[in-house]
Amino acid sequence: MKKVLILSNHFATIYKFRRELVEKLVEKGYEVVVSLPEGDNKEIEALGVRIIETYVDRKSLNPIKDIKLFLDYLKIIKKEKPDIAIGYTIKPNIYGGMASRIRKTPFIAT
Repeated sequence: MKKVLILSNHFATIYKFRRELVEKLVEKGYEVVVSLPEGDNKEIEALGVRIIETYVDRKSLNPIKDIKLFLDYLKIIKKEKPDIAIGYTIKPNIYGGMASRIRKTPFIAT
């Protein structure tokens, strides 16, 4: 089974704007894993995906927090071995894209 990893900084970016994509991927038989900050992720889990809670400080300019996020993405990609990763919003796109390149995982930034 093919695996898709979706990186996001808030559940709303997935549930409100990309729910149809997630539903279609699950319907087509993909294993969908979503990396999100801790929170009310039950609605997303109900779509048939697995959640990896990942700390993302959306408003911070702290480089230490950003380096930690980048390292977390490296670990997640190494562990999950997705066939493709998709990033939504700026930090997941930047740090997820860099981590995907290092792990040689195709990446789509939106």
